[in-house]
Amino acid sequence: LSCYLHPLCCTRCMIESHCHLPFHCVEKWNGHYFEKTSLHNLDYVFCLGHDGHPCPNQLSTVFCRVIVIDINGYHDVNIMFCFCCDWETNEAKQLFHHLLFPVTLVHPETVFTTEVLDQFDIHNCTSTKSVESFCSALQKLTNAGQPNEVSDSYRTFMQASHIHHHLQAVRRSGQAHGIDNYIMHWLKASIAIHCPACPELG
Repeated sequence: LSCYLHPLCCTRCMIESHCHLPFHCVEKWNGHYFEKTSLHNLDYVFCLGHDGHPCPNQLSTVFCRVIVIDINGYHDVNIMFCFCCDWETNEAKQLFHHLLFPVTLVHPETVFTTEVLDQFDIHNCTSTKSVESFCSALQKLTNAGQPNEVSDSYRTFMQASHIHHHLQAVRRSGQAHGIDNYIMHWLKASIAIHCPACPELG
């Protein structure tokens, strides 16, 4: 459903073709018509740390069920973490490395993609869309017929969006790259963007 003009295929080929597309919406033929399903229902497992393949140091039966919220709605995803000795074993850091923003740092159960957080920033800045309206739209994208059956992520999304907005401000201001070491007359640790038209010392 998310793939444009994707040819009909079996369950195995569907899983293999979505090795790096874990948050796509799919449909399954039930004998009469195509009905909405999910990669989770097809036993898809999203593997971290090995280019989409299972970690050789992890048991194949051990994975964590996580709710991932992307621009096209909510997704139940089985995630297999990497346990190699040369890889970061912290679950939250592995998720960050794969552009997933966990709500909690210890045993995260809900994560947001950086794409959905970026998209909310754009909607919020251009049309002043609220978190409540954005989350309501995500619920309807997940289940348009019964959106109230989809879990409410308002509070967690609010927290994640605030942190994401702050991190974006730190990056854009240059603080993430040590700009205070190069521009001495600016206020230290400031994340305010200076007016490019105003004259400055030096």
